[in-house]
Amino acid sequence: MGKTLRRYLARELALAFLAGLALSTFVLAVMRIMELVDLAFARGVPASRVAALFGYMLPSYLEITLPMAFLLSIVVAFGRLTRDGEIVAMYEAGLNLRQIAAPIFAFAVVVATFALTLSIFTRPWASRQIDDTISEMARTRFTAALRPGVFSTWLDGVVIYVGAIEPATGALTWVMLADDREPARRQTIFAAEGSLKTDDVREVAYLHMLDGTILRSLASADSYDKTDFGSFDLTLEFDPLVDDHAAPGTMPPRQLTWRDLLALRDQRLAGAGTAIEEDIEIQRKLVVPAGALLLPLLAVPLGVQRSRSVRSRALLVSVTAILVYYLLLTLAVTVARQQTLAPVLAMWLPNVVMAGAGVFVFARAMRDRSLWPRALTLTRARR
Repeated sequence: MGKTLRRYLARELALAFLAGLALSTFVLAVMRIMELVDLAFARGVPASRVAALFGYMLPSYLEITLPMAFLLSIVVAFGRLTRDGEIVAMYEAGLNLRQIAAPIFAFAVVVATFALTLSIFTRPWASRQIDDTISEMARTRFTAALRPGVFSTWLDGVVIYVGAIEPATGALTWVMLADDREPARRQTIFAAEGSLKTDDVREVAYLHMLDGTILRSLASADSYDKTDFGSFDLTLEFDPLVDDHAAPGTMPPRQLTWRDLLALRDQRLAGAGTAIEEDIEIQRKLVVPAGALLLPLLAVPLGVQRSRSVRSRALLVSVTAILVYYLLLTLAVTVARQQTLAPVLAMWLPNVVMAGAGVFVFARAMRDRSLWPRALTLTRARR
């Protein structure tokens, strides 16, 4: 195959790949985008922080959408080439399916390398940045959400009102707080002065109040009591801004660098313990990029179907194949955690299944056989 034809195929694939990557990433992240918009407009989080958080989330989405977009781009690009008769022209020029697919396998190496870089380097770093950004956003909300003369309701179960805030020191005056976090023991606190401090390590805030009164409602006794105080501290936990925020003081395997992950695995095994989660994460970093290398075996034969109905069926089959692959990958994680199979065997089974299916389909396409029963095959010149 000449250099011009290789460049032409690479350009066709690249355009379809970039479009598919943008679309699939947006579809996968659309629900999270709505949550981030809520943070910016409804919860008072600065837009710059929200944008940074979304940027840190992108690597985890790209790790999933890269193989998905690559598979669909091959089917779509080769479908267009087949529809316009260009694939038939390549056959007439003496090329076979293996030669036509050679640039696609080279492109697969690029995609797999990028996916491997995301898995080993970018995603752990981005995951740590997510936790740091969430903590910073929570601290910002504790201070920025308090506005003089406004009832702040952003913290679940707690309503805070302050009459004035000293700009230089942040001192609060005329503080009122309604605490409904314990329905059986509700309390309302009034204080002449107060101040707010945050503990980044424990991820809590301390509201220090002076010269005030506490009114407690006791639901069981249908009564309330009154307590005057000179100084009172109330602890408020940071409201989690996303569901996957890691617990304080912990660093899960997905946040560890490659070297630290291997070191932790070896340390657990040396202590006669188990390192299942570490082994799963290690294999997961390798399995998905390796799967990208196998996608052309399945996608190229699906893309060179001549009939319109068969091309539509090929697109459906490709979407189903990628969904089944990720379903098998999820099942492999479950099997590994239950210790039914060793993590190495369990995590690589989806790739083994895809490799077997890809070799079978590619071999049938090379011999001009239908890819599935009663499917319309590509009518083309003999090679």
